[in-house]
Amino acid sequence: MRGCVGERHGVTCCWNRLSSSDWRAVRAQVAPGAAATLRVRLDPAQLTGRYDGYVVAYTNDPVAAEITLSSNLRLCATMISDLRAAAPNSSSTKERLFPSASLIKVPIMAAVFEKIRAGQLSLDTQIKLNRGYRVGGSGSLKWVRDGTSLSVMEIVYKMITESDNTATDLFLEAIGGPAAVTGWLREIGIEDLRVDRSTVELLRDYAGTPAPEPGESYSAQYRRLLAEGKLAAFALDGASEGYIAFEQDPRDQGTPAAMSRLLAGLWRGELLSSAGIELLRGAMLRCRTGENRLRGRLPEGTVVAHKSGTITGTVNDVGVIALPGDRGRLVISVYVKNAVGDRASHERAIAEIARVAYDYFALNDFGSDD
Repeated sequence: MRGCVGERHGVTCCWNRLSSSDWRAVRAQVAPGAAATLRVRLDPAQLTGRYDGYVVAYTNDPVAAEITLSSNLRLCATMISDLRAAAPNSSSTKERLFPSASLIKVPIMAAVFEKIRAGQLSLDTQIKLNRGYRVGGSGSLKWVRDGTSLSVMEIVYKMITESDNTATDLFLEAIGGPAAVTGWLREIGIEDLRVDRSTVELLRDYAGTPAPEPGESYSAQYRRLLAEGKLAAFALDGASEGYIAFEQDPRDQGTPAAMSRLLAGLWRGELLSSAGIELLRGAMLRCRTGENRLRGRLPEGTVVAHKSGTITGTVNDVGVIALPGDRGRLVISVYVKNAVGDRASHERAIAEIARVAYDYFALNDFGSDD
């Protein structure tokens, strides 16, 4: 469909598939140096409810973007920044916090690589898996035999590619706990992102379950409670009383802008050693969760390094998308809370948001008046 002009803040786009000539027409309506606002209208036939969004884009003539959606995704925010431009220094005081869910694994991974840079760990350091660290939910380490030793490199890949909860808690124990991760974030200037609990503590708090019975692992408790029908909280949506209490808890929350600043700093080589950065990128490139989100509607072959996060009414995905040719990369963080209804609908919405951002930067000829 064609782009059309008329929104107070910029240019309204009726859909997210614009040709390069459409984008040139859009850019002609924007004053030089001004931010273009692209409004995304998601097809109600694909999604339950009504969705509106906007992307405010800057590149070499600024870049950042925020997208908000309403209706079933009524509290959704996004920050997008082009790595060729300076990463944003501060988040808006108006930005709302969102539960991170498994997105906490991104700063945990970065903190592990910082420990390696400081000589306190190595990729070959062996960490022994014992019964007390088996965590239910995502990941395969909960099935590994007690006493098995795994290298830091193996655990990193499990934590990111499978979103393994057991791997996450093994790392938190090894690097000084959640406070050490939040402390590192503050040291590098990231304020609106925090890690407060291990994954088992977070899941237990969410479900309202007690500590395991004596001699029972967290994973065994998870299976027992599931069989007893006592984990109903994980089957509820973002409108449930339990979820609302969870998303109003400030612990383990963050803003899309803060996550984007972290990812931009990592990708630009500003925060870790070059070896650590390459390993971090490699892990995120191989992430196998949330594949219908940021990746969902991008052109075949597009390189995407990402990490998803999910817990009932929270449906998140963050990452770095390579643009064609030498146009650089996009850092994109999409957080959704209070999600109601079919999760696949929310994943499609994230995919559409990513495609709008990709098309804008891939097709627009920034820095040229042609």
